[in-house]
Amino acid sequence: MTVLVTTNEPLSIRKLFEDRIEVPMNYDFRLYTEPGTVGLERKKIPGDLFSSIPDGRLNKEIIAMREECQFQVILLHGIFKYRKDGTVATGKWGRKWTKKGVRNLIRTLELIEGCYVEYPKNNWELVEVVDELQEYFDKRLHLSLKGRPGIKSDWVVPTRAEKVMHFYGGLPGIA
Repeated sequence: MTVLVTTNEPLSIRKLFEDRIEVPMNYDFRLYTEPGTVGLERKKIPGDLFSSIPDGRLNKEIIAMREECQFQVILLHGIFKYRKDGTVATGKWGRKWTKKGVRNLIRTLELIEGCYVEYPKNNWELVEVVDELQEYFDKRLHLSLKGRPGIKSDWVVPTRAEKVMHFYGGLPGIA
């Protein structure tokens, strides 16, 4: 799998991806998949994430991904740590952020901006998540939620009639 990585990413992050092409981009990674391109923006927690909001970088990166890609993913790289009072524990940018504020930010990214959010905790997981996203988007069918419920029976063991009804109910066009 070849990953396009922006030349703006730190060298230590770029080197994590053995099969990479480094190009200037307005977001961090691009994947070419069967249904279309996937743009990924990595935000290191907490500093990079929280500093990119007031200076407008995150908004510009989301806009760039929307203009160039069919799918947008935000990679929240690291772990949120909180103080007893519920504020983010590290970095000067975390002082005003609470658990509720972080959850609302993630809701905004997903529900308002239309970006899927992933949570790689470390560099190893970052590579793993990017690889998994490539595999996921290249998969033709996603059937994990398409299963049928089991037979509902009034008895411990379903009757023959219930089994027949369940069978015919699973055929397309018969309900």
